[in-house]
Amino acid sequence: TNLGKRFPCREPYVVDAQVTAVDPLAPLYHGILNEFGVYDTLRTAYCPSERLTACIGPDNVDMSIIINALDHSSNALEAWLQSVWVTRLGGLCCVFSIKNEATHMQNAGFHQWNFDIDNDGNWIMMNTALKKRSNTVNIDQVFKGVLVPLDNAQAGITGMSSTQMFKCYRKSALINESWAHGLGWRAYGMAI
Repeated sequence: TNLGKRFPCREPYVVDAQVTAVDPLAPLYHGILNEFGVYDTLRTAYCPSERLTACIGPDNVDMSIIINALDHSSNALEAWLQSVWVTRLGGLCCVFSIKNEATHMQNAGFHQWNFDIDNDGNWIMMNTALKKRSNTVNIDQVFKGVLVPLDNAQAGITGMSSTQMFKCYRKSALINESWAHGLGWRAYGMAI
């Protein structure tokens, strides 16, 4: 994975992590790896990001990270919610994306979601395929009280280009289905 499985810490400690990689295209990846005889690598499990709690379980991981995949989701808001839901209280939820990738790719293929940062530093997302009045969501506002945003220095993130977005949050409250579906996602213009 891009993330790896070993994390350098202060000497003499090294953290061995159990990494669970998931992707809806996992069967395709397995076929390619098998075709080329690659067997000594972490295998990706099949799971759409919108179904992470069904595949992994709620409050089950210390860190969730979505790398260049949220803009490919059929429902990016649900995918983000699922990544938060599987993360334990106090854990980290991180997302890497390219700014306004759907517009750049002219909505080709899976690219249906734009991500950007507003003037106040909040992450916003917009479904570019929807032609309705309100299709922009302020992620930081949606998860206010559940996620505490970390600045890049706190998260140890350096060297980002102006087109790249990487943000980490610390999960500060538990969520459940009633929270997810009862706080009026429709008020944000995107029913899940």
